[in-house]
Amino acid sequence: MIDKATKSQGYSLSFIAAKSCILMAYYTILERCGLHTTEFKFHSFLFLTSVVKIWHFNKLQEKQEWSRFFYSIFNDSCHAALYFKIYVPFFTGIHFVWFPLLASVFFITLELLQYRILHNDGSYEILIRGGFEGNLLAPVACGSFYVVSRGVDFENSGMDKANSFLVFLLLSILTDLIFGCTHYLTHDIPSLWQRHVIHHKCKKEKLNAFSGFYSDFLDFVIMNIAAIVTAVVLVICFGRYHTCFMDAVYAIGTSHLRYGEDQMNLMFFFEWDLIDMLLKKNRIGSYHILHHHDSNINYSIYGIVSDGLIKALIPSFATNAKVKGI
Repeated sequence: MIDKATKSQGYSLSFIAAKSCILMAYYTILERCGLHTTEFKFHSFLFLTSVVKIWHFNKLQEKQEWSRFFYSIFNDSCHAALYFKIYVPFFTGIHFVWFPLLASVFFITLELLQYRILHNDGSYEILIRGGFEGNLLAPVACGSFYVVSRGVDFENSGMDKANSFLVFLLLSILTDLIFGCTHYLTHDIPSLWQRHVIHHKCKKEKLNAFSGFYSDFLDFVIMNIAAIVTAVVLVICFGRYHTCFMDAVYAIGTSHLRYGEDQMNLMFFFEWDLIDMLLKKNRIGSYHILHHHDSNINYSIYGIVSDGLIKALIPSFATNAKVKGI
């Protein structure tokens, strides 16, 4: 069993500050050189992730491990091509509402392909609730994207500016804080836990890109509050930078993947994830996955906001000691 201290490891404040300063300096240099663009990011993503993954997979010995490494590069390249060549240029305006659904479809297609090629042991299972309520989950997920599509200036996205990283960081912290608090409440309030426990039938070993849609309807709405509030803040405060929101939500999508550790968890701001991979730290997409191993830790989605801060902000509503046994 994984050690609990290792499982619950998130980002320390000093690490976030240091990494943010380094990346801000890097993006400022790119902006000054006219390179902070989606085209440059696409090509640098393909090159840098391949190089760093040689370090990430530094103990390759068996044929199976080499196959996993090469599929990881193939998988990242496919996602990067979809993201930079389809999602960013075409998911603008009202079409932005389709991003969470189509991204999930591509996530699970490439994930299932990896399973068939490398694992294929009969353990892969996509849980489906079915019924009327189950069919309502997708429109709820698209709702936050509709909010953004109505208020964000897609034609002048501002992504060529270095300070777009600061917008991304703000949105990530806000999403993590709101999700962590609302998520903690679904664990702490018995009536909400009875609904949320359905989602926890997706154990760590059974997670996949559609696991987020395996939920009770009300619970799913609560879990999407963070994305909706973040979208509203984006529109009110910035009115642009839609790719910042897209990248933050992309990372949410990787938080329930079966093989998320083998792929990049961010796209436009992939350097954030790359530094974690180089230093062999828990990455932005792997933090919440461990919550499905032990439901009493890792309440936030990225690991930027700690369990301690969440519990300090949110009072406990439980009338007695919780015994989840999940």
